[in-house]
Amino acid sequence: MKRIYLLAVLVMAVTLWSCSSTKKLQKGTLKGNWTVTSARIEGVTGNAQLKTTAFDDVPVECFNGSQWSLPNNGFGTYNITSAGNGCMAGERRIVWSVRTINGIDYFNFKKMDGVKNSKAHQVEDGYSLEVTSVGDGAFTARSPIAFEGRTIYIVYNFVKQ
Repeated sequence: MKRIYLLAVLVMAVTLWSCSSTKKLQKGTLKGNWTVTSARIEGVTGNAQLKTTAFDDVPVECFNGSQWSLPNNGFGTYNITSAGNGCMAGERRIVWSVRTINGIDYFNFKKMDGVKNSKAHQVEDGYSLEVTSVGDGAFTARSPIAFEGRTIYIVYNFVKQ
């Protein structure tokens, strides 16, 4: 009896593992309008107050409440809605995509302000965020940064509008 139970558990575990390992983030999953409900730094211990700029743009805190438009054609925007404290409110044009590498899903984008859409391939610098969770109407992505010889993360929580 124990062998049958053990065999059933083993078969179920292998089935669940094989199904989850073949999943791949699809571009359509992130398509739509999103709001960043929180942008924060993870991995700093103690009372350290780390001030950093995200995406070579504005301080991390400025991304709280930002609006992201990710249409299926890949040409989207993000809009910084808060002003003051180093936040430069306004819309930024981006070209975005998703990619799965070694089973890890990434949300990638390049800033396109001042660049024609047809010249997107000439923009070399971009940003790659690991998508750590995707659920009904929400996803979480993180961006690594080096800090005191180790990696910490800027974590963004997105909610679909």
